[in-house]
Amino acid sequence: MDPGLRWPVDGASGEILVFQLDVGDKVGLLLLLFLKLLPCRSKDDIGRVALIGPCLDELGDDLRTFCDILTYRVWGVISSMANKSTTEIVDPLKEEHAGKVREVGSQAIWSLSSCKPGFGVDQLRDDCMESYWQSDGQLPHLVNIQFRRKTTVNDICIFTDYKLDESYTPSRISIRAGTNFNDLQEVEVMDLNEPSGWVLIPVKDIHERPIRTFMIQIAVISNHQNGRDTHMRQIKIHSPTEQQGTGADGLRNFTTIAFQQYSYIR
Repeated sequence: MDPGLRWPVDGASGEILVFQLDVGDKVGLLLLLFLKLLPCRSKDDIGRVALIGPCLDELGDDLRTFCDILTYRVWGVISSMANKSTTEIVDPLKEEHAGKVREVGSQAIWSLSSCKPGFGVDQLRDDCMESYWQSDGQLPHLVNIQFRRKTTVNDICIFTDYKLDESYTPSRISIRAGTNFNDLQEVEVMDLNEPSGWVLIPVKDIHERPIRTFMIQIAVISNHQNGRDTHMRQIKIHSPTEQQGTGADGLRNFTTIAFQQYSYIR
């Protein structure tokens, strides 16, 4: 191998490539690299694209191998960056501050199928991402939310963190609604893939309208890596705000309760 050739080395984050080339035709090597990447739509396509270029015959076997490895590594970084750029960041407080929804979990009675001592309902509702509910039993793990009166529910926000919880992180969640424990029906199922942050689960009826219900049940059907117990860090229940009265144009987009109470003429 050329003594000036250094193989690619991962940086601390696993996404920084550090390499040094002391070969005769650096421009030709880079050209080969991008000519090979250009027609590839997926990582599997790379192996089926032949290296072409004016200096191919002058490259030794070691340099060709290096070019192949570098191609895979650069493609991995590009794919990783593309995936991150398409990830939607959910902020459950954004619509609350805009006055579009309100959090109604405080109006309900909460219960759990099981929990470790000190890791129960209080930790689910303390607005702290460092605390969490931890189950202590067999799947499915249940969070029961019972309202005193029929309540309109628009969506449910759940905060999970795979980086911290790993096998305790839910991978499939079922949302059920009904009058009581005896008539619950499944209204939504969501599969999660290593979530980190808020997960928003819309709760709609067959007409795509927010449901009205006395009870919501959140069931953890399975966890990542076939984990037994589960962690959930926060849960918020949102109900759409009822816009009543005649609005004053330009005065309805207040973000504080003190101002919102004067935004309509009653």
